[in-house]
Amino acid sequence: MAHRRGGSLISTIRQLSHRIFGNMLRARGLADFPPEQGKILFALMEAPEGLTIRDISARTHLKKSTLTTMLRRMQANGYVTMGVDSKDGRATRVLRTDKFLSQSDAYDEVSEEMTGVYYKGFTKEEIDRFEAMLGRLLQNLVEYEKSYECKFKVDQREERDE
Repeated sequence: MAHRRGGSLISTIRQLSHRIFGNMLRARGLADFPPEQGKILFALMEAPEGLTIRDISARTHLKKSTLTTMLRRMQANGYVTMGVDSKDGRATRVLRTDKFLSQSDAYDEVSEEMTGVYYKGFTKEEIDRFEAMLGRLLQNLVEYEKSYECKFKVDQREERDE
């Protein structure tokens, strides 16, 4: 297979995006809301009744340990509350706060501005094709991670059995 730069380009785009997005947030007084937490914000915006940590993890593809750290920071900054889920006492439910809701419009504005930066000079058809390809790439990674984790667990069991 020919040498491809897709992974490197995605990594570089992510770095630049976070830096630019962070600057945009700070310019609007949202300095205590890091760009990485945007995935969580969008997941919670779609769920007024809140979500469990497991649900947020599934929607954002963040590992539960990483997610928990981020949620604790968001809770300390007053953006979310966390408590026992009423449907499943073993789960933690994350709810949006008034502070979260009061700043969500500004966050949406920054997101729209960032979308304009991303797609400057692209046609609607190019954007649609690009996003479809990114969706396929994401699915490939999700499937690979699942198979790799299963293989890794089997390998670990085999090592213990020896």
